[in-house]
Amino acid sequence: MKDHRPTILEHMLPLVPFTGWTEHTLAQAGKDSGLESAPIHYAFPGGIKDVIDYFFRCADENLAEACPETELSTLRMPGRIEKIILTRLQQWLPHREAVRRFVAARLLPWNKFAACQSLYRTVDLMWKLAGDNSTNFSFYTKRMTLAAVYSSTLLFWLNDASDNQTDTREFLERRLQNVADFGRWKKKMAG
Repeated sequence: MKDHRPTILEHMLPLVPFTGWTEHTLAQAGKDSGLESAPIHYAFPGGIKDVIDYFFRCADENLAEACPETELSTLRMPGRIEKIILTRLQQWLPHREAVRRFVAARLLPWNKFAACQSLYRTVDLMWKLAGDNSTNFSFYTKRMTLAAVYSSTLLFWLNDASDNQTDTREFLERRLQNVADFGRWKKKMAG
């Protein structure tokens, strides 16, 4: 059986800025792609939740392809993380309004668990792409810290009107510098 998910998502993304991530938008995307309701149901049996999950899984796959280890290995860890985050935002640039609608929907109380799952999956991937192999307590603290940096940068990016998102790049650099400064302060206090 043919995988109709890419076609449906392709037709859905231009609609999302106007009608949101809704079942109605999914049905319209199915019609626009020439599919009947049965293939839509088979492609996304969980409805819009499955579409959103598929969108983010595709985004993570695209990020992994765009940031191979060989390309990142010459950078220090903060540079790797910066490149990975900026690559994700650059890939999403054509769909910024769809991402904005997603963020707005995920901020609703009943969507917090799903939002945390997708955020964790993304920051875990980012650390793996950056070459993090930690297995101790720092495994979790690194992911929590990156989740904060990535989330704040994403929210800033959604409203960035600067040329080539230079304001977002500077914002991210400041956040990474804050993390580095805190790490140095923590070591100083412990020593």
